[in-house]
Amino acid sequence: MIERIADQILSLQGWPALLIIFILPALEASVFFGFLFPGEIAVILGGVLASENRVSLWEAIVAAVLGAIIGDAVGYFVGRRFGRRILERTVGRFIKLERTKKAEEFLRERGGPAIFFGRFTAALRVLIPGLAGMSGMRYLTFSLYNIAGGIIWGAGFVLVGYFAAASWRQVHRFAGLASLVGLAVLLIGIVVFRWVRARRRARATGAQPFQPTAARASSPPRSAIFALLAILCGAIFVSLLVYVLAHPDGSGLDADVMDWTLAHRNDFLTPSMKLITWLGSSFVLVPMVLVASHDFWVRRSNWGPAASLVASWAGSILLYSSLKNLIGRPRPPISVMLVKASGPAFPAGHATVAMAVFGALAFFLTRDSSRRVRASIWATFCLLILLIGASRVYLGVHWLTDVLGAYAVGAAWLLLVLVAGALRPREEVSQPR
Repeated sequence: MIERIADQILSLQGWPALLIIFILPALEASVFFGFLFPGEIAVILGGVLASENRVSLWEAIVAAVLGAIIGDAVGYFVGRRFGRRILERTVGRFIKLERTKKAEEFLRERGGPAIFFGRFTAALRVLIPGLAGMSGMRYLTFSLYNIAGGIIWGAGFVLVGYFAAASWRQVHRFAGLASLVGLAVLLIGIVVFRWVRARRRARATGAQPFQPTAARASSPPRSAIFALLAILCGAIFVSLLVYVLAHPDGSGLDADVMDWTLAHRNDFLTPSMKLITWLGSSFVLVPMVLVASHDFWVRRSNWGPAASLVASWAGSILLYSSLKNLIGRPRPPISVMLVKASGPAFPAGHATVAMAVFGALAFFLTRDSSRRVRASIWATFCLLILLIGASRVYLGVHWLTDVLGAYAVGAAWLLLVLVAGALRPREEVSQPR
């Protein structure tokens, strides 16, 4: 059945293809029976069609994102108006509705992150919008998380299909497995979180830890959220790797981007890019890691962030070095290089370490900050990471996919480090300053 649908989609082009890319994700989340609509496959195949120039890449991304956002919004209002009646006549015959009421209560009080991360898990993607509407969650809260999740999910899976191209079946199987693993990690994390929190409450009150009055989890455990994002980054990296192995000489998209870059070099950008690329080197990042680690460990008496910063830096270097030697992709021709570079190209080292280190710094520096300060710091570091990656392409030492792969693997490693940090007991992380 799936193969037949996929063949039908791959036979389309132009606006009929864009309509399918939009409508299947919309239908998947707009009703409780969304399991019947293969929205994820449609979005991945939209990227495949874009790689074959049957539709524009940006049009496919916009169609997928709008389908995800609008579908979830419809699901929210359907759940709000008809959700309870639908549940009573369908799944309510097989499960106790008290369980759905608990889910509604959780979504109403702490369900924002569930809206976002539910987008990346097939089972939750179908159910959560309707349950959010049934719970009475404010639409403004729902829409903020819905828009964020829809943008990342839609754009991410279109790009996965674009870079995977003919290997989309393997990528889809990997994405399905990652979805199931992510759901399992989330459920296990919630159970562990509830158990640990109940133990702490019991230790503080002297009660038995597993009485019915034990504390309920107030939000998804941070470790499960980071693990889900790490899985997504891993899927993106695998799709990029498939593309790189099919185009080791930089043909296709990489060649087009490099030609455009060479045509837009000028006397102002060249020295600026040389300065920016230096910010991603060990000469800058090592002192930065040491100073920040000293500040957390010595001045704030908090060794957790210090250890995570060092692990982010050292692990990212070891990871990209190993992957480079294993994959062995050649760099662009020496004739286009403005600075010296040697060794394999994929993934880009500067971009990998910049993603891991600057991401870790942004995370730990903003934990106790106001919303405005957090937004400013994250925007600054994200812009810096993007500029460092762009400088590597501008200077001719890396292809575009080298940098994109570096972002994916650097983010995945950073998230795994944060998972390890989130699993530490809270008492070890929150020492008095």
